[in-house]
Amino acid sequence: MKDSRTRVTVEIFGLSYTLAGHSSAEYMRQVAERVDDRMRKIAEISPRLDLPRVAVLTAVNFADEYLRCAREIEQLQRADLERRRLEEEVRTLREQLEVTARRASEEADALRAKLEEETARIRAEYERKLEELAAGHVSEIRELKARFEQEIGKLAAERDGLAAREKEWTALRRWLEGEVDRLGREASDARRLAEERELALRAMEREGQDRHRRMEERLRETEALRERAETLERELEEERKKHAALQEEYAKLKTEFNEWIDMLEQP
Repeated sequence: MKDSRTRVTVEIFGLSYTLAGHSSAEYMRQVAERVDDRMRKIAEISPRLDLPRVAVLTAVNFADEYLRCAREIEQLQRADLERRRLEEEVRTLREQLEVTARRASEEADALRAKLEEETARIRAEYERKLEELAAGHVSEIRELKARFEQEIGKLAAERDGLAAREKEWTALRRWLEGEVDRLGREASDARRLAEERELALRAMEREGQDRHRRMEERLRETEALRERAETLERELEEERKKHAALQEEYAKLKTEFNEWIDMLEQP
């Protein structure tokens, strides 16, 4: 199967590497430049460090950045949950407002109809009684008229109270509508902020994954360099032992040579 990965040769801290991945070549060069820049900055701060230690410190720095990104991602996720909760509260409050307004309107209509019906009944009753008592019952008519006017006054007071309640309901309804609009705007702003943060979160997550992958590759390369260094140290130690053995052999040969010279010089 043909390998579809992009391959590009880059230079990091004075060494050439061939990177392979599914990103663009320009992106991988930017990654390599960032790693190279971080390693050189660490080397400038601590010039006595060797390559493996510089690479490890660079990996630690990138790991720190990755953890910071992960914490920011978690904060953004909590903000998104809070935004959803606020939207749910706004929806619930809007539904409650609609139910309250509908009930208030129904109660006002029912009370108005009841008052009108009661007024018509009382008026009809008193008119009937007045007609019955019109002949020779003036005092009773006046009493009934006074009672009628009193009842009419009570009904008018109740009607005024109903009008005042309607004003209160209207004011409450307007206030609730204003609160719903305000919460709606806040929810819209929170949703827009969450969307922006979600985009930043995705970008940071992709960058964090790329960093993690690059750090793993760099750690593997560092481990290979360390193993190579250990192998060279073992080979150097063996060469030292061989050199010591040769020096010892040379000393023996020199001693024997001197003894032969002394024997030849004797008469």
